Amino acid sequence: MNRGKVSIDKTPLGKKAADIIRQRIIKGIYNQGARLIEEELAGEFDISRACIRDAFLILESEGMVKREHNKNTKVLKLKPKDIEDLFRLRLALELLSIETCINNNSFPTEKLKHCLKELEKNSINTLEFVEADLNFHEAIIASAQNTYVINIFKSLKYQLMTLLFSLYNMFKEDFSTKGSKQHHKIVGFLEKGDIKNAQEFLKEHIQNNLDYIIELNERAK
Repeated sequence: MNRGKVSIDKTPLGKKAADIIRQRIIKGIYNQGARLIEEELAGEFDISRACIRDAFLILESEGMVKREHNKNTKVLKLKPKDIEDLFRLRLALELLSIETCINNNSFPTEKLKHCLKELEKNSINTLEFVEADLNFHEAIIASAQNTYVINIFKSLKYQLMTLLFSLYNMFKEDFSTKGSKQHHKIVGFLEKGDIKNAQEFLKEHIQNNLDYIIELNERAK
């Protein structure tokens, strides 16, 4: 008797483990600099240590962990200069993308408006809000249709998500209100084809994020 095809989850165990560990890093369950113990994680997830090593390789490629010479794996700890460099690179990529998409008349207005709705809908839930925020900026990046720019931004995404998660937890009301207004203004200028003002508000938005993160780090000292 033919029962039809059965859908089986074929996701590699290493990737599944990486997804869980990544979420824990983003949420601050594993703090920056924390050691991730291969044997303990293998036991907790009931998988082989080889699968945990595969997970570590995925996370290392994303800039989430650092594998040391003594074979220890630690959550990557960003120094203040690392954070500033990260945001400068992010800003450069997005400014280029805005100019390119306006010049090519390819700005994704509907996609960005959908992202705005997701931001407003998830203003209470930290992780979903941060994901919606980065989806907005990723849509700007994608609109430039430049594979190199898209891949570089993707390589920064989870580091940005980790920083923004801690930021939003500390400054939830101010961060969501200001951020929402700035996102709406950026979309408005993109619709008008106004490169200069779209870029200026983007600079202000990203600089605000960086200023808050610097303040957050000062409080933590």
